[in-house]
Amino acid sequence: MKIGIGIFCLFTLCSLRGWAQSSAPFTMTHIEYPYIEDYTALFEEIYIELGFELTIIPTPSIRGLILLDKGKVDADVIRIANTAKNYPNLIIVQPPLYNAALTLFCVKEVPCNKEVLTNNHTTIIAADNTISLLDPTEFKARQANFQLGTNIPEMLKAHRHNYALLVLDNLMESQFNSDFQMFKIKSIPVNHVIHKKHLALLEQLQQKIHTKLPQVLHKRASKIKTLMQ
Repeated sequence: MKIGIGIFCLFTLCSLRGWAQSSAPFTMTHIEYPYIEDYTALFEEIYIELGFELTIIPTPSIRGLILLDKGKVDADVIRIANTAKNYPNLIIVQPPLYNAALTLFCVKEVPCNKEVLTNNHTTIIAADNTISLLDPTEFKARQANFQLGTNIPEMLKAHRHNYALLVLDNLMESQFNSDFQMFKIKSIPVNHVIHKKHLALLEQLQQKIHTKLPQVLHKRASKIKTLMQ
């Protein structure tokens, strides 16, 4: 009997050891957007430190939120908080990663002001969820949709369109400031987002963001200085 108990305990210990050494799978989506790779790297580091086997996949903007809301994926790198709050199964992780600016991009030789948004003869490249950040009365222009991976600034430079509605932080703005006119419409908080099934991770995520985010922001500030030289 003692031998049987010993074998059982040894088997159990080995099983627990194997479970502890294996990483749980975790899938994180991200939209393809200029200069978000610093934030993708931040959360890759965080989730690996938390013991997950991480998979990162690019998704179209709205599809990514739908997948996350349905629990098909576990987190999304970076989302506009005002958009994410419309999905009941999402948790907006605090603090905000940055306060972005909803910005009208314009080629050099055209009017660039808020009236452009309400001109129904104007075509503006914009995602549905970006337009949703405006009141219905604020956007009357024609919308030009774009595909995953589209280089919107290059489309404007090629004069395929004259306008785009984008959400930018300071680094993105500094990169494009010399090539385009920009009209800032409003400030918008941007956060990391997880599915509510991972509520138990929230406190750890918040602590790690508080610790690591200043380094990311410092890195991005250094990039801004380089671009401005």
